[in-house]
Amino acid sequence: MPLRRVVLGLMSSVAWPAVVVCLPLGITFFSARVFAESGAAPPEYCDASTFASCADAGELAYCSSERCTGPSCACVSGAACLGDSTPVRSCQGVITCDLYMVAPCAGKALGEACTTTDQGPAAGTCTTITCAAPGDGGFVSAPELACQKSVPATNDSPVAEDSGCTAARGMVTAPIIGLPVVVGLLLSRRRRRS
Repeated sequence: MPLRRVVLGLMSSVAWPAVVVCLPLGITFFSARVFAESGAAPPEYCDASTFASCADAGELAYCSSERCTGPSCACVSGAACLGDSTPVRSCQGVITCDLYMVAPCAGKALGEACTTTDQGPAAGTCTTITCAAPGDGGFVSAPELACQKSVPATNDSPVAEDSGCTAARGMVTAPIIGLPVVVGLLLSRRRRRS
């Protein structure tokens, strides 16, 4: 038996069924992994440092915990912890009215183009945001006109999948449809020669 027939037989009986089974399994398990990793972190116990640091503190008071140690940590209501179903105040990072966000919109109207130090020319839009401004003993919630990064339209860009991956149109279906066609053409060419 010629080697080419053995290789062709192996491809049609082993390789192609393996691709048909493994490709959908790989896509399914990869998507499940992406969803699992992008999920919210499980709630902490109520005696954890993030809750303990805000036990007697007021809303938006300065705080520090194992999870939040930066300068923008404040006691914020709304996070429930394990063992309690009611929202509890915890130490979390808050959106601060940083100068690099607010300064580019000074003297501009809502919706005007703006540029922050980490963006390209006219890469943002002046948008009203509620941010935390430093005050005595904590932050003060304040509405500010700040430069927010613009989100590009995705109509002509690669198709965004729910799994968090992007795939150009036809990139997934072409190999699945194309492989049997190529094998069929090789078989018909082989028959013509013999």
